[in-house]
Amino acid sequence: MSRTDDSARGSFWRLAARLRGHLILSGVLMALGALSGLLLVAAAMALFKTLVPALGGDPGAAKQAWLLVGAEPMSWTIDAH
Repeated sequence: MSRTDDSARGSFWRLAARLRGHLILSGVLMALGALSGLLLVAAAMALFKTLVPALGGDPGAAKQAWLLVGAEPMSWTIDAH
């Protein structure tokens, strides 16, 4: 085995060790992003549950609450056509 093969193999493992830290960091950041997404969905659901009784608790008020948060369920769009 030549000396260049040994140095190439050593540089590969140095690169792998350096990238391992970046991979761990990116995994942690992805987990935090997923957690923040779940918290955002939970906050939107809590907002919806508080808006429906505040608007009277009827289906029309539920539709208004959905429109306030910027979403429109598919059943309303299908029924409209």
